[in-house]
Amino acid sequence: MAYLGFVPGRNGRSPTMGVETGSKGDQLFGVMPDFANLLASGGNNLIIDEVLFDDIYLKSYINALYQLQ
Repeated sequence: MAYLGFVPGRNGRSPTMGVETGSKGDQLFGVMPDFANLLASGGNNLIIDEVLFDDIYLKSYINALYQLQ
């Protein structure tokens, strides 16, 4: 699994599906906040619609975009 992998599971009521990131996925998601910053700094209006797999990704967006206020 280089980018994303789907992991089937089960909870107390039904089947579940989880997502894990591989090394390439971590690399890709790691630069997305910087890319959003680059686009916004160029005067583009953005709507970022992303599923965040970990709190660290949210903090990365906050750090990358906070200065643009």
